[in-house]
Amino acid sequence: MQRIILLLCCACSLIACNKEDDHLGENELFRVLERGNGVWKIVSYKQYTIGGSDAPVTTPASDEYYEFYFRTEYLTAIDAGFITYPAANYYQGANRETSKIEAEDERVFLVHPRYAGSWTVLENKAKHQVWRNVTQNNVVEMTLEKCSCDAPTVDIIEENGG
Repeated sequence: MQRIILLLCCACSLIACNKEDDHLGENELFRVLERGNGVWKIVSYKQYTIGGSDAPVTTPASDEYYEFYFRTEYLTAIDAGFITYPAANYYQGANRETSKIEAEDERVFLVHPRYAGSWTVLENKAKHQVWRNVTQNNVVEMTLEKCSCDAPTVDIIEENGG
C-alpha cells in the first residue's frame, strides 16, 4: 500500500514538472492574441483627458493591424544560439514595426508608434480586445478585433527592440 501511494506521489510530481513555467501569469494574454493567424485589426481609438470637460472622441483606425507570433533569432554577437520570444508586428499602410511583447491578463507592453508605455487591458475576449494607455492626463482606448485576414505585406521594415 505504501508503494502505491509513493508511486502516485511520484506520478503527480512528474506531471507537475511537465507544465509550462508560467505560474506568474506572464504572457497568458499572448496565447489568446497569437492563436490562429495572430492578426488583429485596430478598429478605433477613443481619446479623452482626465478631468477634462470635453467629451471623449472616437476615431476609426486607418488601415492598422497587429500580428502576434513567436519570433526566433540567432544571437551572433555572443554566439548564444537561437532564442524564441513573443513578438508583435504593427502595420500601418505600407509600414511595419516589429517589437517584443509581454501580454499578461491585465497589462500589455509593446511598441506603438504614437503611444508610449504600457496598456491596461479593459476587455479580454477571444475575438475582441480593448486596451487603455494613459500618458500624463491623456487617455487613449484602443479597440482591436480578431481578423481572419492575412497580415499585410510591406516593403519597408523598421525594427525596434522592446
